[in-house]
Amino acid sequence: MPKNIIDYVAENMQTFTELPFNNVDSLVLSQLSYYNFEFIDKELITKEKCKSIIIRDLLKAEVMNQFLMTPWNVELSKKFIFNLAASPRFRNIGICSYSNIKNYENEMQFSAITFILDKREIYIALRGTDSSFVGWKENLNMAFMSPVPAQIAAKDYLTDIADYKIGKIRIGGHSKGGNLAIYSAIFAPESIKNRLIKIYSHDGPGFPIDIVKSKDYINLQHKIDITLPQSSLVGLLLENHTNYKVIKSNRISILQHDPYSWAVSDNSFMYMENIKDSAYYMDLALNEWINSLKHEEREEFVNTLYDILNASGSDNFKDLIKNPQISINGIVDEIKNMDEDTKFHMSKTIRILADRYFSIIKEVHRNKYNNIKKIGEELPIYSIIKKQNNNFEHVKNKISNEYRKNRKPK
Repeated sequence: MPKNIIDYVAENMQTFTELPFNNVDSLVLSQLSYYNFEFIDKELITKEKCKSIIIRDLLKAEVMNQFLMTPWNVELSKKFIFNLAASPRFRNIGICSYSNIKNYENEMQFSAITFILDKREIYIALRGTDSSFVGWKENLNMAFMSPVPAQIAAKDYLTDIADYKIGKIRIGGHSKGGNLAIYSAIFAPESIKNRLIKIYSHDGPGFPIDIVKSKDYINLQHKIDITLPQSSLVGLLLENHTNYKVIKSNRISILQHDPYSWAVSDNSFMYMENIKDSAYYMDLALNEWINSLKHEEREEFVNTLYDILNASGSDNFKDLIKNPQISINGIVDEIKNMDEDTKFHMSKTIRILADRYFSIIKEVHRNKYNNIKKIGEELPIYSIIKKQNNNFEHVKNKISNEYRKNRKPK
């Protein structure tokens, strides 16, 4: 099995002076942003603690269970943090300005943390979506709302950090965190843009077309580093970017969104030429589906889906899975009590997505057949076979005609 970021942290003994910061390091720190730093030190939210807490200080047995409550595999997360605390590359990185906001009324989930790489350079890590329903609701809101509250919070966070920290800035994140990193950078003041070294998005969703075509986005595009797993789904949503790099993953389909599945070799990601066809077709179907719906139809669909999930009695996917029977009962009751008009629009919207997907698949298979046929007809062997078939048909018809001519009637 290919190595991953856990192995990279354990085996890479080089400092950033010996091996400059790269996009694997960005994914490492983006992944670390999912951890619950409020259990390590309440004062991490203050600017004064920047120099007193470093990564190796994160190993506290008395709060380890709470600290490790991330959306990812607990055992892998534990191994990851132990490797980081021991690593000569990462253990002395400073930590400060932790922010963690969840606002159900505004449908916002936002979290960020700043890592002090050295006296002249920082890395701002923006957390992706956690397992909360409100976090995923905000993701879905991007289909009809721009900006969403977390994007505004990310821009404010970058501006605030840049105001009191000198030097160069790297910023990045995984999943929604990658989207927030790009958004905060393209809408930052010019003085901050000039300090940005690189902006990293690891399988982060895209943007509405007006942002992608904006002058601010185009002018920063050379600093944006986008990585997607080979079967990316999240990273291809909405209008996305053509200059992404494709990473090999040891999992399948949507499970490739897990950063621990991304393959690393020789201090670099293992790159693939293109995303898989299945991911491309699903991306095409989803984006065509989104664009085919009016803004109010998108909003109604997302809000109804959110109401159905909330009816489970949970507020996150982990609890929903822990109590499946209770969750299912609540969801079934919500659907039963739904008015007929809402039921009709929900089923219609889902049917449109299915139709889009299957029409794309049919078209792809039709084009593949026509391309194969065309290629076959261009091969020299085709003309020989065709000639032989014509000769065969000629002889067969001649014999058949002679037989009919000489056959005696009964």
